[in-house]
Amino acid sequence: MGMWATPGEGMGGSSSRAAAFSGTVVICVGDQAFTCQRSVLAAGSETSEYFARLLQPSGEFVERDAMEPSVPDADPAAFAYLQSYMYCMSMGLPRTSLECLAVPPDLRPTASLAGRLLRGWVVAALTEQLAVAATPSTVLADLVWADTHGLTELAARLRACALVHRREVELGELPEVVKGSPGQTVQLLAALFSA
Repeated sequence: MGMWATPGEGMGGSSSRAAAFSGTVVICVGDQAFTCQRSVLAAGSETSEYFARLLQPSGEFVERDAMEPSVPDADPAAFAYLQSYMYCMSMGLPRTSLECLAVPPDLRPTASLAGRLLRGWVVAALTEQLAVAATPSTVLADLVWADTHGLTELAARLRACALVHRREVELGELPEVVKGSPGQTVQLLAALFSA
């Protein structure tokens, strides 16, 4: 597989595409700067084409050597994890799992940033890890977070988890669920009264 090919594709790219993605770029994330290979960013961005669009000569950063793309509100640790993921993908490692990487230190900001930059199966894999990691002490806070980020499938799984373990669920976050996610509150109550 060539350096500018999307994982699972052959080279097939034109020389102008190769030139657009050669070299490195510095991306500022939060208060840290990351040096990244342009080709890795383009290949790792999957279907969203966020980085591919950003790094194109006709993209958002026309004078791309003079500009540093930035994601000032993102967690640098989350980007470091996703950068490692993109390097794994550019080496042709299978996308059916995140086995090449350890679980990120904080799943929420990593899943959120993946949703903004990468999309695709990596978001699904991270939200799966969030669902599995939910505990009676975190499930309500996780539910509010999932609802806030529009992760409806994850929210449904977390509601089901809260209902199954309702006797162990720590209710300290319940006011936040009622205040921040009234729709989830209604669904929880409906499921509770239906049980």
